[in-house]
Amino acid sequence: LNENVPNTLAYDVKVTPNGKAATVPLQDNDEANSVDGGKTWSYSDASNAGEGGESFIDPTNPANCYFAHPDSGLWVSSDGCANFSGPVVGGIESLTFDQAVPGKLYSVLNADVSSAYVAVSTNAGNSWAQTGWTFTNPYLVVVSPTDSKTIIVATGTATTTPHLFYTHDGGTTWIEAHGLPSQVQRNSTIY
Repeated sequence: LNENVPNTLAYDVKVTPNGKAATVPLQDNDEANSVDGGKTWSYSDASNAGEGGESFIDPTNPANCYFAHPDSGLWVSSDGCANFSGPVVGGIESLTFDQAVPGKLYSVLNADVSSAYVAVSTNAGNSWAQTGWTFTNPYLVVVSPTDSKTIIVATGTATTTPHLFYTHDGGTTWIEAHGLPSQVQRNSTIY
């Protein structure tokens, strides 16, 4: 796929089920997108991907593609990765899909600051609201692909002990996971 991409350091890659569309954040070169199986590539209008960035394709609707970066925000495509618009929201990390409800996504907003929170979108990422879940320093949220009521949230910073919380009732009741190491490497960057 990357034969025609002038960069050897890709942070992530997502390909649609039919193999035609692909989206790839590149080191210092924005995000590359292909709609013809990798024969030709274009670059999104997302501000420079720099150090990081993630690509996503909605598992329930592959016409919806996403590029998320904690600095440049969330860029959305509703035409199968051909054109992206945005940013629709800034400071985003850890995009995940509720596969039981088309167009419902969760993410962490303000991810690199102490005011980070878990947010939800019900319109394919075009607008976001706080979930109301109270976590200190969340940086990751994941929805189970087989049970949309099972959600995991990871919290912590590079200098604090991480915690992992889970719910099996869609966020009404949260339980802290146990059995995690009590001592972890500190002073490392969390992406």
